[in-house]
Amino acid sequence: MRTRLMRLSVVAALAAPLTIMGVSAAPASAAGGTICSGNSGSIKLSPGLEEAAHVQNITIKGTLSGCTGSTVTGATYVAQLKTTHAVTCAALTSAGEVATGSIVIKWSPKGQGNSQGTLTMPLTASTGVTMSGKLGNGLFEQLGLYDPVSQSYAGPCGGSGKGKKKAKKVKGGSLTGSGFRITGPPTATIESPASGGVYAQNAIVTTGFSCVDSAFGPGMESCLDSNGGSGTSGTLETAIPGAHSYSVTATSIDGQTDTATIHYEVEV
Repeated sequence: MRTRLMRLSVVAALAAPLTIMGVSAAPASAAGGTICSGNSGSIKLSPGLEEAAHVQNITIKGTLSGCTGSTVTGATYVAQLKTTHAVTCAALTSAGEVATGSIVIKWSPKGQGNSQGTLTMPLTASTGVTMSGKLGNGLFEQLGLYDPVSQSYAGPCGGSGKGKKKAKKVKGGSLTGSGFRITGPPTATIESPASGGVYAQNAIVTTGFSCVDSAFGPGMESCLDSNGGSGTSGTLETAIPGAHSYSVTATSIDGQTDTATIHYEVEV
């Protein structure tokens, strides 16, 4: 019995370094995200757009190429979306209708693994819309995805469909993007003052703060403090005695946020 226990201990000791070295884990450089220069795919609509309004089921089969900054170089993906409301042909020439669902990404080269997450994209042929979501499982877990995309749909849509004629439907199209990003949230930092300060009533206390986007982020949308300040400085509220908090929120263009907070006291 003692010999068997000793053998088990030796096996466990030999296996432990493999876990420490990350043999079974995702590549370390995958944690920060990636950016892919190409995003193209086909779109299938069911039952298809026509003059009569229907909820649309959308299937996107796409390819990502030119991925850099990580261990991945490309991918294929399948997204299954559904419009929130019933839509007609008019969706193609308007701001569109929001569609939400899931995405599964199979990364290359072989062995990089898959990612699964949520996805949102409006159904429209208008330019300047975004594909966005968050990965919940697999490679790049808990990171966001973001890409400005254009959709193109061919053929006429609508018509009365009277007599033997059927109303014409748009059942498919294509998608292109040029900056598919897998990225984490920005970082908000309050540089001064430190948390825990005590200040006299009506004292003027200037704050210093900063907001920085993540390595693969699309850029900062805003950097605002809880008192209406923006940019890199603001002031603490000291008019009312008691316990107070002060925060700064960083928001990137893709909608991800981070908040930093300090606490302080105001005395009479």
